Amino acid sequence: MENNIKKAIEQIDVPMDKLDAALVQGVNQKVKKQRRPLLKIALGLVATLVIVLISGYFSSGIARVLATVPILGNLYYTIEEQDKGLQIALSDANKVVLNESVTSAGVTVTFEEIVYDGERLHVIFSMDEFRDIYPLNVFVDGYRVNQAESSRELESDTGYRGLWEIDIEEELPDAFLLTIQIRHMRGIEGDWQVTTPIEKVNNHERIITVHQKGKIDGIDYEVDELKISDTGTVLKVRFFEDALKIAVSDDRIAATITDQKGVPLNVVDFDMIAEEKALIYQYRLEPLAPDVKALALQFYIEPNFAELKEINKLLTHKQPQRISFGKIGKLVVTDVVEQGDLRKLRFKVESDFAFDYSFSPNNIDVRNHAGESLKTDFVHAVGPNEYELTYQDVGGDVYIRLLKMPKLKVLERFELAVE
Repeated sequence: MENNIKKAIEQIDVPMDKLDAALVQGVNQKVKKQRRPLLKIALGLVATLVIVLISGYFSSGIARVLATVPILGNLYYTIEEQDKGLQIALSDANKVVLNESVTSAGVTVTFEEIVYDGERLHVIFSMDEFRDIYPLNVFVDGYRVNQAESSRELESDTGYRGLWEIDIEEELPDAFLLTIQIRHMRGIEGDWQVTTPIEKVNNHERIITVHQKGKIDGIDYEVDELKISDTGTVLKVRFFEDALKIAVSDDRIAATITDQKGVPLNVVDFDMIAEEKALIYQYRLEPLAPDVKALALQFYIEPNFAELKEINKLLTHKQPQRISFGKIGKLVVTDVVEQGDLRKLRFKVESDFAFDYSFSPNNIDVRNHAGESLKTDFVHAVGPNEYELTYQDVGGDVYIRLLKMPKLKVLERFELAVE
């Protein structure tokens, strides 16, 4: 099987311009994953990755390509700010507090906390320094399961502290015996593992029946499922088309998800799940606020990032400052607020296109004269096409970097009631 996969990969005409663009975009993403039976693709990278479909399965080798793409600058992932659903899960009584240290081959790994929300398994761990771990093996009631995992760095006073987000393919019971096993890390062989009983958190999960069907860019689609809980929202949209054809198409379909008022919702994870004759887009959003009555989806054709040019503009001391970034619209810096040695930059976008929670499909940065990023957090929406980010004030001129974009083709908009 592995030889067949290798031969198939070697025979593929890889669109290198698309792969290069994916790597560039990946620098600003939060999630890096590898999957065994299915290719898990980080949000924003899907348009430009090469995937292989063999016997109904995606090769994990290609998914591994992006596993070494660095996270933006020196930013640490903060659970409180980036994943409200996980924060809620970690406050549940079913969270497992282990604080169990396992030493092998002279290296100690401490498994601190584990929580399971029905969709994701999270493990907080620490070690003296970062070491790449692959593979991470997961056993449920003694049986090894198929999973993909991402690793994110958490802030720590000493050593390295991280968070594994583990997605398991099989349907799991609400309670089971969990074993997490590591055999290799950066050339070191050992045996680091823990076993603990665990229960799903009490997140009041409910599934809403959806009958939305239609055609997008000539491809039939159907909204498969909308699952809502205290720890997150899962939306699945099935496209009835060959998975490989969609993934490497020049006209790759993407979507912005907002509430009924046009406020972008935070998509914390995005998967592409291949079937024999279809491809499922699975969006995992943070828990919905009480005032959210509907999800509004805007499907559009994503631009070819390899063809987009950068725009660098000096940030002036007088606001508002308007910066055109192509036919798609203008960015308007409305305010820069001093916060000690930090600055909070607020801007809105004058465009009839709805950008998402992180201002995708564009990519904004704040840099010094040498081109070094000054950002201290990720850009995030505070209203319909309104955003803010924080950057370090180190003196000297500050430049805003954007991508020059064409007017994007919007394919369809529709709403899904969540009540």
